[in-house]
Amino acid sequence: SIGIHLDVSYQKNLEKVLTEAKEEAVNLAKSRESFLASMSHEIRTPLNAIIGMIRELKLTTLNHDQKILIRHADASSVHLLSLLNNILDLSKTTSGNLQLDRTSFNLNALFNEVNTIMRQLVIEKLLDITFELPPALNTNYFGDPGRIRQVLINIIGNAIKFTDKGGIRVTCVIDEDEERNNFHSVTITVADTGIGMDAKFLAVIYNSFSQENSGTYSKHGGSGLGMALTKQLVELMNGQIDVSSQKGVGTTVTIRISLEKCEECQRFESQVFDYSHIFEGKQILLVEDNEMNRLVATSMLVRYGMIVTEAENGAVAVDMLSKSSFDLILMDVQMPMMDGIEATTLIREQGIATPIIALTANAFKAEIDRCLAAGMNDIASKPYEETVLLNKLLQALNFKIQLPAAGNTEKKLQDNIANLSGKNSDGPEINYINLDYINKIAPDNEAFRNELFMIFLNQSTQFLEKARQHQIDKKYFELSTLAHQFKPQGAYLGVDTLSKIIGDIEYEAYHEKKDKKLISLLNQASIIIEGVNKEIKKRMVILS
Repeated sequence: SIGIHLDVSYQKNLEKVLTEAKEEAVNLAKSRESFLASMSHEIRTPLNAIIGMIRELKLTTLNHDQKILIRHADASSVHLLSLLNNILDLSKTTSGNLQLDRTSFNLNALFNEVNTIMRQLVIEKLLDITFELPPALNTNYFGDPGRIRQVLINIIGNAIKFTDKGGIRVTCVIDEDEERNNFHSVTITVADTGIGMDAKFLAVIYNSFSQENSGTYSKHGGSGLGMALTKQLVELMNGQIDVSSQKGVGTTVTIRISLEKCEECQRFESQVFDYSHIFEGKQILLVEDNEMNRLVATSMLVRYGMIVTEAENGAVAVDMLSKSSFDLILMDVQMPMMDGIEATTLIREQGIATPIIALTANAFKAEIDRCLAAGMNDIASKPYEETVLLNKLLQALNFKIQLPAAGNTEKKLQDNIANLSGKNSDGPEINYINLDYINKIAPDNEAFRNELFMIFLNQSTQFLEKARQHQIDKKYFELSTLAHQFKPQGAYLGVDTLSKIIGDIEYEAYHEKKDKKLISLLNQASIIIEGVNKEIKKRMVILS
């Protein structure tokens, strides 16, 4: 017999050390992720209070230097909140604790929301943005619309951030999944004409806290977390993400995900169906300080059988909720006395779990983050797109169906103010008002239209008087707030150019730009409002 004896003590000890080191590394990673998540939550609570106090300070009488300091503090606190939210999401995806929702949603409506959210950022940088979407996009799918929206906002936000001239093109291609008939393969591409990236940086673009160089951070800002989080979210949805870029030419980001068609939704939509019974008797608390916004929303909701109770600010809403219960709350974000963020925080602290949908004319990512952090369930942009708003109500009320999307009803903005100066001496009188939106939410309702007309006549006159006085007194913050409140009014009557001009006034006043530009914008607004009011008076005579 032959025997061979080997001493493997060193190898076994080494294996033991490696096993212990691996366990220690895993435990350390879990502890780090738990710490990040815990600290994000702990820091976010006082930070929300700081943001709320800053917003209250902005409503007080401040001198010029104080306004500048408050504005910088506001921007810094919002940026910090966005960073904390990214860290929290990143820690959740890394630790496997982030769970995707599975609900029915309409991809076309989702793109419209993203377009609305990002458009103001594009306008501020004088860029162009185009969405090339296929007709099949109206299909309803199962998935997590919130995370898909987050991915798109991150990618498009980066494109805007790193593009100084040119624009951004968003395309979507839908193909039947060859392996699974009830799935669609969705390819979304975001291409920009920005600064681009070196091939060397592309290799590490998905690393956390990565920036190409210090100059990129100092000029464009950012934490370097966006692409890391975006990649993990896409992979969590069993998708793929690819980035191609050329320095000085631009960057193209492509994501591919597979979405399950909502066959139940398609069957539901193919039927001739009265949707009103779905909402019949639902108690809705509408918290909105603007009279016209309340009128439009109430008319739409009542038509679907809902019972609407109105509150003109957050303080009134909190008091009502202490005495009565509601099925759902529609909460304006910016209001006097108590805004929507503060009201929602108080409501949640009292243990009231009623779904809350935020109403805002500025659905920017920072605004969305603040609303969700305060405890709101969703965001709806003003002016209200009926189908989009009703679908958000359905989702908040836990219905498993969605109304068919109306498609992209956004009208092209008319930039040539000269064409809207009233009456051409040799041509026909120009019609300012387009009642498509009003006829949709309140068909054949002359009384409603007349009431809407009267509100616009009163509010537009008051707006011009107060706006001009604020500009003369250099009360820029007050002018910005006034413009923000008045901005949706033109959209309700289909006067999109007026909405754009009022939005420009809001932006210019908030950033305390040159008075010459503000005076020009106010003059343009005055010309259009005068024409709209003349047309309103004629229409009201005809209707009477």
